[in-house]
Amino acid sequence: MATQTPTKVIICIPLVLIILTVMTACGLGGPENTPTPQPDRGTLAEGEAIAIVQTHLGYRHSGEKTCLEIYSMFAGTWWTEKYLGNGVWSVTSNGAPSGSWELFEESGAVSEDQGVFRLHYPGC
Repeated sequence: MATQTPTKVIICIPLVLIILTVMTACGLGGPENTPTPQPDRGTLAEGEAIAIVQTHLGYRHSGEKTCLEIYSMFAGTWWTEKYLGNGVWSVTSNGAPSGSWELFEESGAVSEDQGVFRLHYPGC
């Protein structure tokens, strides 16, 4: 039985080397194969979040005018957008009156105005 042990060792060594070679070739077993996490940047192009919110405001009314028409009456109003992460954008109209909304990328839903605009113009 002592003569069988070296034979088993001789067979096991190449078998282990073959297994390790296959694992390396297939990309198994190394931290270098761990995917690098991608930064959360959102999927909308620059200005797209503003356009979506403005379109949303074009369908909402306060009296006979759409909310977007009311915003357009005020000189000096400008819009900004900021990506908050996790598919959520903040869109703000600056000027008098101001408004602030959140846009959810996945659903396209726009939150209610968080600024003072809706206080002056119900429905917006």
